[in-house]
Amino acid sequence: MSDTGFAAGVEPFADLFKLDAVGDNRFRNRYHESNLNGRGHAFGGQLLAQALVAAARTAGDRIPTAMQLLFLRGADTRRPIDFQVIPFRDGRRFANRHVQGLQGEDIVVNAHLSFQAEQTPGWTHDLPPVHAPSPDTLLSMTQLNQLHRERLAAMNYHLYERPCLELKLIDAEHHLFNRIESGRVRWWIRLKQSLPADPLMHSAAIAYLSDWWTSSTVVAPHLPIAGARDRVYLASMNHSLWLHRPAAADDWLLFVTESPHSSGGRGLSVGRIYDRNGRIIASLAQECSIGERAADKPADSPLTAAARISTPLDHSLEEKQ
Repeated sequence: MSDTGFAAGVEPFADLFKLDAVGDNRFRNRYHESNLNGRGHAFGGQLLAQALVAAARTAGDRIPTAMQLLFLRGADTRRPIDFQVIPFRDGRRFANRHVQGLQGEDIVVNAHLSFQAEQTPGWTHDLPPVHAPSPDTLLSMTQLNQLHRERLAAMNYHLYERPCLELKLIDAEHHLFNRIESGRVRWWIRLKQSLPADPLMHSAAIAYLSDWWTSSTVVAPHLPIAGARDRVYLASMNHSLWLHRPAAADDWLLFVTESPHSSGGRGLSVGRIYDRNGRIIASLAQECSIGERAADKPADSPLTAAARISTPLDHSLEEKQ
């Protein structure tokens, strides 16, 4: 449609988060960013970010603190999304919002968000900082593709990162070519473009980034990630994000994730996000549906026969990588 286009043509990147008011507490997105599964669906990070911005447009000066979003169906990138915001409560300190993302009569996402009025710091504590190598010392995706081009080609695999961001894996070679029995995966990520000083834009960008690579944590204990694309699909079912303090999404952020459990065709990833100075700035949790593409279950499959579905779902592993 003429009022919605692909984010590949959006400059600057922050325009992806701009919404137009089209009714009472109703906002329409201007741009889409497609996922990588080739089925014409919007990237989950876009939906998280736009739902957050829509709710914030009705919350005054309060800052976003938490969101829980259900992915109900793939959002068609040929059609705009209307985000209908329903105020639940406006208290002295906190406000709550319900958001439905609509394409015609179809609900594509359903979200709840919380906002807080500015407060004094009060009691404060954090887990000890996570020690990780500086992103400046790690190889980029382009460098990893070049270094391991023969091994990756043999696996029909290519490391992809969206043009708007830069991701650097910690312990990259182990993550690519070995199972990670601990289930713990770490990476640095940042947006390539500078964002406006508006804190809401940075919160939206953190929501966007929180959906990139996170689901690979569910696969890591079972398969090397470089061998997973042709064998496994993942479909994001729900995503939760807690924003603890303001942070710059256009500087390096450290993601530390692990998968505490997977069974019955579902897997959970949980994680913490740190800024470059080692301060925790957000926490996340994401549940995925996981299954095998192959019609015949391989002998070493970590999945049950019941989890095998021959048709990929709306969000696949290509969407996340």
